[in-house]
Amino acid sequence: MTAPARIMQQRLAIPLLVGLSACALLSKQQSIDLDVNDWDHYAISEGAATVTFKIPPGFRTFKTSLPEPYNGSHERLILEAQYDYGAKRSYDLAEFMIQANFIRLDQPIVVQALDANGLDGALRALFAQPVNGVHSPPPTMEQVGGRKWLYYNNLADVTFGSTHEIYCTLIDAQTVLFLSGWYGDTIRKDAKWIASRRQILRDVRNHTTVTQQ
Repeated sequence: MTAPARIMQQRLAIPLLVGLSACALLSKQQSIDLDVNDWDHYAISEGAATVTFKIPPGFRTFKTSLPEPYNGSHERLILEAQYDYGAKRSYDLAEFMIQANFIRLDQPIVVQALDANGLDGALRALFAQPVNGVHSPPPTMEQVGGRKWLYYNNLADVTFGSTHEIYCTLIDAQTVLFLSGWYGDTIRKDAKWIASRRQILRDVRNHTTVTQQ
């Protein structure tokens, strides 16, 4: 099981794992405001850094106490937003979900010398397994403004009825931000639908900022 799969397994509410196929049939495409200027703002601190997100309104979450603490783990869930679900008060499976996690490395990385192999290797060593899936291409490094993001395209690997993609960036020498998008069975069959949600994830990444105290 890959590291993102393990994160997903730990984070999914139990009701979402019950009747997976039946729930997927009830999910539907939601009307989402695509204007980033209208999105909700969230600021979360980690050490001397503050990470600021903008995400579309109208999401659902089963988490009542975010951000979560590390609790002895390397992982800390800080944000979860589910979209494209059925009835708002039901447990229908969401077809699109955005999650953000802080991942604490065992050893610091030289930020100035960061490259794809270095960050991927550090994450692989931490989780004792690859972050990219069995059928996934090697991760690539992308730059948005002055910030480097390692990108994992795991859309070819199905985990718990979902595929996913991940953007990772260092917020300090020993802390990685995971920004991931999860896509369900139904959305993957509609090229326009999944393309629009992938663009939302990219827009979230493009408007995520990290400031140091």
